[in-house]
Amino acid sequence: IRLDNCPVVWKSKLQSLIALSTLESEYIALSQCMRELIPLRRVLSDITNAFGLEDVSAHAHSTVFEDNNGALQLANTG
Repeated sequence: IRLDNCPVVWKSKLQSLIALSTLESEYIALSQCMRELIPLRRVLSDITNAFGLEDVSAHAHSTVFEDNNGALQLANTG
């Protein structure tokens, strides 16, 4: 996860769950990534509000890279 093109969070680890397919494995990884990203965006918003700065999270975007089309479809349909 980057903020102003500077890495804030980086992680690489083996999954603790057993997946029965590549789609399931990719979806689990995507879910774990989003579980870290969403609170970080909230913290960024809280910090900018606390210091009276412009809320960058309102117009900032987050790009999450995923190369498995099945996992993307599953994530987008919920």
